[in-house]
Amino acid sequence: MLDLNDAKPLGGEPLRYDLDLVVARLRETAEVWVPRLFPRGRRSGDEWRLANIRGDAPRNTGSCVITLRGAHAGDWIDFDGNQGGGPISAIEEATGLDGRALIVEAAEIAGIAPGAPERRAPPTPPPLKRDPALEIAHILTGAETITGSPVARYLTGRGLMVPEAADLLFHPDLTHWETKTGYPAMLGQVRDRDGAVIGLHRSYLAIEDESVSKAPLDKAKKMLGRVAGGAVRLAALGDGDRLALSEGIETGLAVMTACPDLPVWATLSTSGLEQVDLPPGVRRVLILADNDTSGAGLRAAEAAARRLRAQGRDVAVVLPPEEGEDFNDLLLRKGPEAIAALIVDAEAITEAEPTLLIGQHRPVNYQGSGEAIPTLRADEGDLARSVERVWSLLMASNRTPWVFRFAGQPTWVVPDDEGRPVATAITEERLRHMLARLAHWKKLNGKGELIAAPPPIAVVKSVLATPDPALPVLVGIVNTPVFGRGGTLLTTPGYHPDARLLYAPTPGFVVPTIPAKPSAAEVAAARNLLCEDLLGDFPFVGPAEMAHVIALLLLGFLRGMIDGPTPLHLIEKPSPGSGATLMVDAVATILTGSGASVMTEGRDDDEWRKRVTAKLRQIPAIVLIDNLRAKLDSSAVAAALTAPFWEDRILGASEMTRLPIRCLWIATGNNPEFSNEMARRLLRIRLDPHEERLWQRTGFRHPDLMTWVRANRPRLVAACLTLCQAWIAAGKPRGARTIGSFENWAHVVGGVLEVAGIPGFLGNLEEMMEASDSEGAGWSAFIAA
Repeated sequence: MLDLNDAKPLGGEPLRYDLDLVVARLRETAEVWVPRLFPRGRRSGDEWRLANIRGDAPRNTGSCVITLRGAHAGDWIDFDGNQGGGPISAIEEATGLDGRALIVEAAEIAGIAPGAPERRAPPTPPPLKRDPALEIAHILTGAETITGSPVARYLTGRGLMVPEAADLLFHPDLTHWETKTGYPAMLGQVRDRDGAVIGLHRSYLAIEDESVSKAPLDKAKKMLGRVAGGAVRLAALGDGDRLALSEGIETGLAVMTACPDLPVWATLSTSGLEQVDLPPGVRRVLILADNDTSGAGLRAAEAAARRLRAQGRDVAVVLPPEEGEDFNDLLLRKGPEAIAALIVDAEAITEAEPTLLIGQHRPVNYQGSGEAIPTLRADEGDLARSVERVWSLLMASNRTPWVFRFAGQPTWVVPDDEGRPVATAITEERLRHMLARLAHWKKLNGKGELIAAPPPIAVVKSVLATPDPALPVLVGIVNTPVFGRGGTLLTTPGYHPDARLLYAPTPGFVVPTIPAKPSAAEVAAARNLLCEDLLGDFPFVGPAEMAHVIALLLLGFLRGMIDGPTPLHLIEKPSPGSGATLMVDAVATILTGSGASVMTEGRDDDEWRKRVTAKLRQIPAIVLIDNLRAKLDSSAVAAALTAPFWEDRILGASEMTRLPIRCLWIATGNNPEFSNEMARRLLRIRLDPHEERLWQRTGFRHPDLMTWVRANRPRLVAACLTLCQAWIAAGKPRGARTIGSFENWAHVVGGVLEVAGIPGFLGNLEEMMEASDSEGAGWSAFIAA
């Protein structure tokens, strides 16, 4: 009991109040006293909304909420200031009272007299927890097939076919609990994607003579269990990949009456339509939208279409022509032919405009969460809680990784204009785009109604600002099988956490099986395919040049096994037309399926630095510096060639980025010049046809080499993998020769070449250093003179 010694009534006894009783009564009567103390507020459901706890009127939904009913009635929270309190605290804010005066005021509002004993009814036992699954099972024990039942007469009387699906059933005497009366009923079993029953839809009927109609009840349709993600299967999917979705059961049956070969599943509501989860075998979907006057049916259909298209399915939305109609109305008004014509037209549009023509509008590897789309509040005032929910949403959808961590930042992978997968930082706009796909965002309007809203920008910013996000780290993107860090061949598309690689193969690309222990004959066949068929017509000046091209090819498959930097492969020639660009295109096509994108040389070291940073942020498989004209003498390029990471300031921002370097480096040029600093970072590949009219050369094995490479890419990839696998099967012997700063690379690549029987690796290093020493030789000659 609270003792207010200083506040004495006329009799002189101290005022005593049971504070627990005061709070309990305040909670019971919150609907009365809250509006009286805060008259400028507005009711929204079981909440009283204000601009703030001072009692100002809300402009929109208001950031301050006082609960009116339930266990927390009288409690308040101000989302802007992240403050709150209980019923007595709310009275304190409204009246400005404190101490004894506050308690007296609260007791008077609660109707509690001083010294009143606490009289409480015995606690109400908690209601027994219902188990929908048990209730559904109990109801189904009394169910019958609809053939010959009143359900069949009901459907026939409405001009609808009677389906053979076992998911529509008849119950002769199903209790309607509100009226405590039994009625005949049509039952619809709701199944999830895997076919498990998760809910039961009940439509109560009335039978009078031979006529069957809906029961005269306020709520003649009831749902037991859950429907989110599921549907009533009005027909079996069978072996086909085509399915139609409707809201209502009778709408779906109307379409099946017109198109008996089209299976339809009923999702039972607009929200059910938006959240339905389909089996992976369904590739073509028709959404049968209700053309209601509010537009809710069409909006739900379009939302469902966006979600299903994001899963890679072909989707068309079909709408009755008259506003206010569904397909059952159209069937009664114009007959089955009108519906059939709409369906035929919709399927023709779907086939003529596949999803690929309008774009998938999704990152590489995105498959959705596999769960029903949740609804989130865009006007949630608790930022920390909102950010937590968004991260939960992202992580649920990221079970098949599509959001990665690269350079410490959230990143996704998207195709470039040539279809090559490239890494792209997730900006606010990009994240907002995906959050709109992953959830239905709602907010309260001025009437207290929940309406659609975009994801709130404050939440988006805070998600991107989250330090140390628990996302899978990405260091490389490949589209052929490659070897992981331990020497395991990665052949399954998707993200590989051990290698930190995303394998995104070109559709239809299949590599022949690679033997675990290639025989000598298999190694010889692979070597001949690469050295003779692929490279036999290039005018190499010596064995080292061919060995270095093979080393470049193999590096694309072995990069994950090399812990350290790799050199720049310099393809040089005396004049244009010698075949350097053709060679690079052939190598890049084998490794990536397309030609290499070009990074032009920089005018100065600062420009080199900016271009290297921009390129590495895309996680490229290959960096090609094509057609060098100026002397290659860049400290930025030199640093990138020997460092495991690249650090630089992000252009237009005042922050640093740290990028892993896992790419292949290639450069071409006509007799290029390079400094001593660059020379020790280069692997020389020199071509010299010893002819003047290079364009007139004939007698090639493959007159159109690139056509041959594209046609034989699976064989060429398999040949490279076979040579690598032979080295792994031999125990991964280290190469005999090495080069400073690139020891690990030389041990791995040199070892593979030795096992493959390809000579010449690192056989032209002295020539490279001599070619770079022209400046030093000039000074030596000047001093000697």
